[in-house]
Amino acid sequence: ALTKYGCGSCGPRGFYGSIDVHEQLEARVASFSHTKQAIAFSDAASCCTSTVAAFAKRGDLLVVDDGISEPLRTGCVLSRARVVAYKHN
Repeated sequence: ALTKYGCGSCGPRGFYGSIDVHEQLEARVASFSHTKQAIAFSDAASCCTSTVAAFAKRGDLLVVDDGISEPLRTGCVLSRARVVAYKHN
């Protein structure tokens, strides 16, 4: 792997691009989960931020725990949805 791919892309796929193993992993996950497609993120923070921003939009209402993690909070902001935080028990 080191000879073929080097030591890493050192950044997000959106900036550095995808390589064949990214696409192979996504195809296998999609097959396993019986979906048309799947997407793999490089880390949990990117997943949280990107997923919320992809599914929520301006005009939507997101009701969230006031203790959500920073990546989720960032996804909420990027979505431009109305966000109402409730106090954590």
